[in-house]
Amino acid sequence: MTFYELKNKIETAGGEKYFFSHDTLKFFGETLSRMRLLKNKASITDYRGDKHNCYVISATRTKNAFGSCRPYTYYHYFDDETYQRILPD
Repeated sequence: MTFYELKNKIETAGGEKYFFSHDTLKFFGETLSRMRLLKNKASITDYRGDKHNCYVISATRTKNAFGSCRPYTYYHYFDDETYQRILPD
């Protein structure tokens, strides 16, 4: 699967319509061109203690809670069956 195939599934099947919107990405200092789908899936335990097999998107961010910052890598996790975003524990 490519990044853009996963993006399409996240937006349609996962219901994450705004996750990849220009305004959302700008707010977090991210762009689609700096996002990559990692080859291997990850087993993630969410904040409720449930386990998920997830696709992992690596994104380079240029903003944090305090404004502009040096670029750093941030990882987004999406369930491989529901395509919903998973927040790790």
